[in-house]
Amino acid sequence: MSKLSSVVLKLAASTKYKYLILNYGVRFNTYSFPLRISELANGLEKKGYEINPRLPFPRPPVSYGASGTIARKGKTVVGVDTQEQSLTVADISLKSAMDTFDEIVSVLKEDYRINLDSLVGVYEFAVQCEIGTEKPAYETVAKNVKLPILNQIEGILESKLWPIGLRFSGADMKFNSANWFDFSIEPNFERNDSYFVTITYRNAKKEESRSFVESFEERVDKILALINE
Repeated sequence: MSKLSSVVLKLAASTKYKYLILNYGVRFNTYSFPLRISELANGLEKKGYEINPRLPFPRPPVSYGASGTIARKGKTVVGVDTQEQSLTVADISLKSAMDTFDEIVSVLKEDYRINLDSLVGVYEFAVQCEIGTEKPAYETVAKNVKLPILNQIEGILESKLWPIGLRFSGADMKFNSANWFDFSIEPNFERNDSYFVTITYRNAKKEESRSFVESFEERVDKILALINE
C-alpha cells in the first residue's frame, strides 16, 4: 500500500464532516418558473413536510412569485426563488439532501405529471464544511502547499511568508457558464485543529452532478491526504 493510500484510509476512518452550509438543487431553463408553488407545497405536505405558514391557504392553483422556504422536515429545508428560477434543498447530510431532491422529483411526477429533470438548465451544489485534523492545520498547509512565486514575493515584502490556503477552479471554465466549480481549503485559524472546505459546483448534466456529489467526501479525503502527507 502506498503512503498516500494509507493516509487516505486513516483520514476516512477518523474524519468527521461538520456541514455548515449544504445546498443541492437546480436552476430551470424555462422562461418563467415552471412549477406552481401550490403543487410543490401540496406534494411535500403529503410526504410529511411542514409547510411555511406564510404561504396563502387555500393555495391558489395559479403561478405566483415566491422566494424563501417552502417546506421543512427536521433539518431539511426546501426553498425556491421564482425570480432566480431555482429550487434548492438545504440540509446537514449529503444523503438526506439527495434523498429529499429525489422525493421532490418523484412526487411531482406522480401527482402532477411533471418531469422535473426535463426542465433543468443546471444542477448546483454548494458546501462549506469543517473537517478535523490531528495535525496543526495552519502549519501543515504552509508546509505542503507549494507556491514558487512566494519566494519572489518574500523578497518584495522583505518577510518570510506562508500560504494560508488552497483555492482552485476547473481549467478553462467560465464563471458565468453552466459548468463551473470553485474549491477552497483553509485552516481554522482560531483553533488550528480543522480545515474549512468550501465548494461551489455547477453542471448541466445530472449524472455528472450526482457522481460528484455522491463522491464528494471521498474526493476531499484524498485532497486532505495530500496536504497531510
